[in-house]
Parts: sequence; C-alpha cells; structure tokens
Amino acid sequence: MRTSICSFYILLLSVVSARAQRAPTSQQAPTAVTLRDCYRALSSDSAAFFYDAEYLLTPPGCAVLRRQARLDSLGHFRGLVQDYLLRNNVLLLAGTFRNGQKHGQFELFFSNGVPAARGNYYNGQQVGDWAYWYPSGQPRQLVRFEQGKAPTLQRFWDEQGKQLVVNGTGLWHRDEEGTRLSGAVVNGLPSGRWNRKFLDNNEFYSTERFNPDGTFRNGNIYYLHGVVAYAAEIGEDIIPLDAKQSPFLDVEDFDRAEKFMLGLPCPPVQKEEKETPK
Repeated sequence: MRTSICSFYILLLSVVSARAQRAPTSQQAPTAVTLRDCYRALSSDSAAFFYDAEYLLTPPGCAVLRRQARLDSLGHFRGLVQDYLLRNNVLLLAGTFRNGQKHGQFELFFSNGVPAARGNYYNGQQVGDWAYWYPSGQPRQLVRFEQGKAPTLQRFWDEQGKQLVVNGTGLWHRDEEGTRLSGAVVNGLPSGRWNRKFLDNNEFYSTERFNPDGTFRNGNIYYLHGVVAYAAEIGEDIIPLDAKQSPFLDVEDFDRAEKFMLGLPCPPVQKEEKETPK
C-alpha cells in the first residue's frame, strides 16, 4: 500500500503542478508556495487540499478551508468533494465531479452549518432550479438555470419572510459591504434602473440600467453627494458593476479551487522581544 500511495502522489505532483497557477499579487512573496506545501495525503487516491478564504492554495498553518477530494489520472477532481471550515470543522460545500467538471448535486453551507444554496450542475454548468437561504435558515430566493438562456429569478423573500418576487416579477435587494443593491425584476430578469446605496447615509454608490431583455446597458459610479466619478458601458472590464452576470447571483470563490491557484506563504511568526533586565 505504501508503494501505491507513493506512486500516486508522484503522479499527482507531476500532473497537478503542471496545471497549478500562481495567483497575481501586488508584492513578490518572500518564499514561493509550491503545491507540495498545500496538501496532505489521505489514501492511495485522495488528498486534503488547503486554501485561504479566496480558495487560493496555501500551507495548512495559515489555511481557512480544507478540501477532501479524489483525483483522476489527469489531476482533476472526481467523485465526491467536501470543503470544511478549519476552525470548527463545519461542512461548507459538498458536490460531485465527473470528467473534471462539476456534475450532479451541490450543496453550500454557511459557517454556522445552515444551508446556503442547493442545486445541480451538468458538465460544469448550473442547471434547473437553485434554492438559496439566509444564515437564519429563512428562504431567500429561487433561481432557474436553462441552457442557452440567462438565469431567471423566480421567487425572492426578504429576511423577515415577506415574498417580494412572485413568478419572476417584483422587487429584489441584497445588502453587502455596507451597501444595498436593489431593483425591479420582470419575467425573472433585471429591468430598468438599479441602485446601490450606502446603508449608513443612503448616498448613491452606483446606478445601473438594464435593457428589457435583462442585459446590462450602462451605469454610473458616484463620488459622495451624487457627483459622477465615471460611467460604465458594455465591455469595459475596469468598472465594478454587474455587467458580467445577473445581479442577483452570488460570486462563488469555490470555482477557483479547480484551477489549483497558488496563494501566498504563511506570514512569518513574530517573535516577542524579551525585556532586557535593568
């Protein structure tokens, strides 16, 4: 058994290391992280991979997440994959892979163990109805994914349990990082003008406008007191508006795990200075 484990991980290192990517950073790391630093063998065909909060591979000593997974001969995840929060061993993600792609049911959980989202993938693409919840356990929204079409919002509830979107029509909002993004939904798609405002003073951060078919048209980002900082048009990547995806969809960092992107090494341990006797 020891020989088979050794042979497997020699193969793993050669295949997965060739696919691993160095995450872009503004500063050069003092010591480069390697794939060998960021996993531990569990059996002859499975390993635990360690990630930071953004799903960049990192040594276990400074990791936030642990992924338990099996790998195929090409270094892709296969079968059941499970992600755990290291500080309390709570399950954050459970899903299955086939031929190196997400395939089958995926479940996401909050750090308190409450379900966050549940739905299915088919050959790497979300399909069917996906259900989402708040950390309290209250239902949040239901989003439908159909091949070749933009995802559509079918239902939405606020945190008090009041349903605000029924059969794809109504008002939607989300609070994040001190702001509220809100707008109208028609036939499951964003419609008209959407606003993002600061929660503490109700000042505008941005406005976005959507075409009748739900596609992004344009938008503005503001300085304080309503002065336009710069405008966004379709195709400009530097503008942090929601032109790339439906605004009611969450950005999922766990997709990055499949790319085996290497993060930064653990910061050096700060030694306490001893007081010199007087």
